[in-house]
Amino acid sequence: MNTPRTRAGSDGLLAKLMETVRPEFRAEVFCPPRDSPVFFPGECRIPACPTTLTMGRLKLCRTHHHRWAAAGRPADLDGWSAQEDARLRERRQVSACRVSGCNRARAAHGLCHRHASRWNHAGRPLLESWLGRTLYQPPRKPWSAERTCDFPDCPRWTDSTDAPLCHTHHNRWRKHGRPTLDTWYDDLAHRGDPKIRLDQVTPALRLEFQFGLQHRLDEGLRFTPARDVRRAVTWACEAPITSLLDWDESTWRDHVAPPGPGRKRHGHNVVAFRFIADTRFALEHLLIADDPWADQYPRDVWDLRHFALAEGETRYLRFGPIAQLWLRELVKRRCRWRISTNISVKTVAQSLRSLAHLSAHLPAHAAPADLTRARIETWLAALAVDYPDVFTRRATVNSLGRFLANARAHDWQPVLPRDAIIYNDAPPPPPAKPRWISEHLMRQMENPENLALISTPLRLDLEVLVKGCGNEATGLLVDQLVAKRVDQALESRCRRSLSSSG
Repeated sequence: MNTPRTRAGSDGLLAKLMETVRPEFRAEVFCPPRDSPVFFPGECRIPACPTTLTMGRLKLCRTHHHRWAAAGRPADLDGWSAQEDARLRERRQVSACRVSGCNRARAAHGLCHRHASRWNHAGRPLLESWLGRTLYQPPRKPWSAERTCDFPDCPRWTDSTDAPLCHTHHNRWRKHGRPTLDTWYDDLAHRGDPKIRLDQVTPALRLEFQFGLQHRLDEGLRFTPARDVRRAVTWACEAPITSLLDWDESTWRDHVAPPGPGRKRHGHNVVAFRFIADTRFALEHLLIADDPWADQYPRDVWDLRHFALAEGETRYLRFGPIAQLWLRELVKRRCRWRISTNISVKTVAQSLRSLAHLSAHLPAHAAPADLTRARIETWLAALAVDYPDVFTRRATVNSLGRFLANARAHDWQPVLPRDAIIYNDAPPPPPAKPRWISEHLMRQMENPENLALISTPLRLDLEVLVKGCGNEATGLLVDQLVAKRVDQALESRCRRSLSSSG
């Protein structure tokens, strides 16, 4: 329904995507920027925890939320956070060698690499007794002085002056593939940040998701958790597609949430589905941005978002219910003309519904010459049954009258019969509601006790207005009081001016 007709081939879309997607979104693993409120919800309230928060109200990550719940959900969340922060920092601290005075990281048996080697050479005596008679001996040569580990906030010494890391951090660095130290430090600092892996999809589909992420970030209107985008990527991997545009929005909805009994859908991820739907629309708009009318006009459903005209619930103009092709083309032409003259799309949609009702009354094979006055009169009779509300029926009849007048003025359909005219066929509006005040309210107003609560001049004005104007007295009374206050303010200002000048 919404896929561009030309589709510009996959080559056309690929070329536009290559021009549009910025380099920072081209990675196979997308790491959202921390300053973006679209993808990054914030950090856990535990200072030592770099993980993204999950429970927004408590500002806790998933792990610490489970720990807080296991601790009995203490009410003093700040006090519990301080204790948890201290526990986490102590746990991450690299333990020092047990030899007194040695600040190297432990390697085995609670000893650093050098002292563990000496203990082995000594025949592995009882460790406690060996520690009691072993002291740390600092290096004698200046160039062999101890070196502190380069890892952030690590106080331990390295095993040699040439090694930038202590024993513990050197092993961790080696297990991560020996990256450059700056890159490794940055990866560890952001290891708890949300990540979106796109390496499991085809390159073309990956580029579409990267474009969708860029579009969401630039738009900056909706919070999009990374877990929901990952779910959307999983759906795309499971679907037999090569592009998000291969399926329309309804087909995607059936894929992610198959309808059950009664066409009801249960348990689908709405945020993930909206990400796919919005990315589809952005891809369509990218393809037809040069001339949206060339793509939308031949369709039976116009997506007004391509023209930045969607208002509230009025997103589509649907011409499919109009069975007569000549009438459908005529209605399309008029809708395009009315939109170009800045007529509200809600008004255009209401006129379209009126003409769709007329089309349903006409035979499916009806020609323009069949739209006679006699046929219009039978439609008016059917309209009175279908639309009992007077105001709705008036709007529908007037819409057809303006449609026929525009068609003749612009000579859109010369074959229309001359008697295809709407005269004064719209039903008259119902009488206005009575202006008098209800009897029980009048009794309250005429009660002497109630009248005594109002000052005498104001009471006289109120009685005259209410008895003469009914319900409209409220507005008149307000206008009178406002005018009176303005006059008083002007008079007071004039007096002050005269006194100051005197």
